[in-house]
Amino acid sequence: MDDIIINDRITVPASAVRLRFTRSGGKGGQHVNKVSTRVELSVTLAEVPMSNGARQRLLRRLGHAVDAAGLLRVVAQGSRSQWQNRMEAEERVREMFLEGLKEEKARRATRPTASSKRERVEGKKRRGDTKRLRRERPSAD
Repeated sequence: MDDIIINDRITVPASAVRLRFTRSGGKGGQHVNKVSTRVELSVTLAEVPMSNGARQRLLRRLGHAVDAAGLLRVVAQGSRSQWQNRMEAEERVREMFLEGLKEEKARRATRPTASSKRERVEGKKRRGDTKRLRRERPSAD
């Protein structure tokens, strides 16, 4: 098995990857009952060389997919071909890593400031005063 290249900085070494082939479920008749086409790909995250910051970001983002032993498991069984399922599993791992390693954008504050709220209310009051002064007043006749 070859290394899985994630990007120009991170490569998952073949030694960190374990492949398991089992029979796929569902329809398919004799083929599905005899051939082990389902692929379970496990990556030991501790063996993947990366910075501690990247590792923490990855674990925070992919926590749902990583078990207590630090294994990232991906299952592919969509194809009748073991090779295609293996390629699909590797691609999913690559996508999960890329998604998990993305830098989170800092949240920009969107709440209006106290002074902007005050200015808004004062503007509304001025507009209301202008309208009130324009109203017709009943004559004293």
